[in-house]
Amino acid sequence: MKVLLFNGSPRANGCTFTALSEIARVLEEEGVGAEILQIGARPVQDCIACGGCAETGRCVFSDDAVNAWLEMAEGADGFVFGTPVYYAHPSGRLLSAMDRMFYANGAVFAHKPAAVIASARRAGTTAALDAVAKHLGISEMPVVTSTYWNMVHGNSPAEVKKDLEGMQTMRNLGRNMAWLLKCIEAGSGRGYPRRSPSIPIGPTSSAEPLRAAARPYDPPRPIHLTVAHARAPYPLQKKNGVTGIGRAVSWLYENHAIVAWFKRGYADEVDKRTP
Repeated sequence: MKVLLFNGSPRANGCTFTALSEIARVLEEEGVGAEILQIGARPVQDCIACGGCAETGRCVFSDDAVNAWLEMAEGADGFVFGTPVYYAHPSGRLLSAMDRMFYANGAVFAHKPAAVIASARRAGTTAALDAVAKHLGISEMPVVTSTYWNMVHGNSPAEVKKDLEGMQTMRNLGRNMAWLLKCIEAGSGRGYPRRSPSIPIGPTSSAEPLRAAARPYDPPRPIHLTVAHARAPYPLQKKNGVTGIGRAVSWLYENHAIVAWFKRGYADEVDKRTP
């Protein structure tokens, strides 16, 4: 078993790295391999929605680590995404990398446990955690939690280490990740293997192998109600008549002149009060 920990900070050994290192240390103590991946200080290209990844499962931009990380993710069992906090939001580099990875081949992340951590001097951590965690929620990933929200506070690695509650939260997160991975492995050995990615209804990630199997997206069409529709025997209506909803819709269509009168009166009132 192996967990990949993504350091979204441009500083290789900064505050975010300090928190990730504590998680990695606990994972290795629990018998789970851990590797911290550095996003680095170089610019990271954002996704441009070109669709070039649809056939290959890899991003068309190959001058950064995104495609290499996708290959590593295929063989990984769990993930931790770490971000510093800038102006109360996550690192743009990390979000750009995650957008491209999850869009190019989100299937390599599906049904694998993951967690998000944030590092800040003071505030903005919960907003940052929420933004990064959106990738997990749309990819069927079990989210690993801890005994507090996954954050540390400090303006330097030394200060982060003095955040006793934050560091304990990181250690508990590592133990919970190891426990869940072992549970999944035990279940796989007893006939409960990890599920295959589900087929969504609607637009799918551009390069997932499920795209061909997913039915074409059929946008919703507007519904034009009539009195007959309102009185039709829909499940919400009574057996021998319509419910309050049906009667209300029926009244609106039968008395459209009254409704129009109210609308004209409102418009006239607005005109009178407009200087």
